Amino acid sequence: MDIVNTTGLAQYQEQRQQLSAHALQSLELLHLPLPELEARLTQELQSNPVLEELAPDDALPESPSDAPSDDNDEANLDERGAEADEWNDELPLPPGMPGAAGEPASEYLANSPAPPPALEDILLRELATSKASEREREVGRAVIDALDENGYLATPLADIAMSCDAELEEVEAALKLVQSFDPPGIGARDLAESLKLQLRRKGGMTPVMEKLIDDHLDDVAQNRIPQVARSLGITIEELGGLLAELKKLDPAPAARFRSDGAAAVEPELEIRRERDGSFSVHLLRERRREVVISERYLKMQEDPSLDPETRAYVRERVARAKELLSALERRKSTLEKLGDVIVATQRDFLEHGKKALHPLTMKHAGELMHVDESVVSRAAADKFVVTPQGVFPCRYFFSSGFSPSTAGGGDGGVSSRAVMERIRELIADEDPAKPLSDGKIAELLDEEGTPIARRTVAKYREALKIPAAALRRRSW
Repeated sequence: MDIVNTTGLAQYQEQRQQLSAHALQSLELLHLPLPELEARLTQELQSNPVLEELAPDDALPESPSDAPSDDNDEANLDERGAEADEWNDELPLPPGMPGAAGEPASEYLANSPAPPPALEDILLRELATSKASEREREVGRAVIDALDENGYLATPLADIAMSCDAELEEVEAALKLVQSFDPPGIGARDLAESLKLQLRRKGGMTPVMEKLIDDHLDDVAQNRIPQVARSLGITIEELGGLLAELKKLDPAPAARFRSDGAAAVEPELEIRRERDGSFSVHLLRERRREVVISERYLKMQEDPSLDPETRAYVRERVARAKELLSALERRKSTLEKLGDVIVATQRDFLEHGKKALHPLTMKHAGELMHVDESVVSRAAADKFVVTPQGVFPCRYFFSSGFSPSTAGGGDGGVSSRAVMERIRELIADEDPAKPLSDGKIAELLDEEGTPIARRTVAKYREALKIPAAALRRRSW
């Protein structure tokens, strides 16, 4: 066979979105939880002399957006959508992209410590650069959105298929794709699958290791080492080598991407019930610091008596300060719109609690807010909201769900979290001498208007850390 080397010129088109430094700053501030935002403001006040913080007595008056909302919850979403087009113009797809090549970042970003990357952004970037079709990416985003804080997929595939109107085979293919991403082990449905994914990536999977993971993890946890070695047909020393390999793996692939859970919860939003029965969204202003640009420096930048170099320096600092304040205002408006979405879609929850939670996806919330779903993801990350039912993470309101049956006559479907809460209630009220089987619970839920498979009930029960019926039986 002859090999011929040739050179030539080829022309092709490539679509690429570039982020300005201002857009990067806005997205970064939107993602920060309140404690980190406070630290960033302190840093900016120290580094930019034109910024000053108002004393509490000098705080700015409440903006109209802090006033009680109109009774029409849907209308509020449009009223707070002024900056939506700007988000969409500047937001890159996939989300989380660094600054475009050839575009210098601002000195502000260069000198500011970068927050740890969000795992969701990393996975979405991997999805966007994969060879998947647009439909495969849509289902893949639903899979990524369903991952828990440890990187596991606790939501049944059937639930995900229902939430994004996909076939089960499409979700299975999307899950396999996500499981090929970094970090290794991501997207597993349990510890055993995560360990096997990591070992296969390293080329360390053997038949004996696979049998150890599939059949004997509980035995190892109970220190039944001799019995495990005998079952596998190997020596205790050989088993020790296998266990040493397992210890090198990460049981929680997403753990290093989590924020410090030890930090105190500081809600930024509050949903209040008004006297007329409506709900209103408020930014908790008592936790917000008011930062403004000094009038003195605003005048200095126009002072003709200053030398050109000083005047240029002041103008540059004022421009950066305006960018910061604009980003803070956009963050505030986006959080308020997120609160409006919760009110508009979860009114039953606000009135009746967890069992009335409706399904809600990031994509649907983005459509209501007129922004990309990745903006919703950043806005909800590590943020908390005070509601009449208690304090909840904003992400709590996003979950897949079930369509109500004709017998149930529900409206908007039932959230998988609401189903889990109902399973908890049914088990709490059961006869200890005759505990409900998973099949019986599925029957009861079906009668209530929520068709659900027995396997799904078992999965949710395990997620609630409730043992099987046989282990719950009591004779007294």
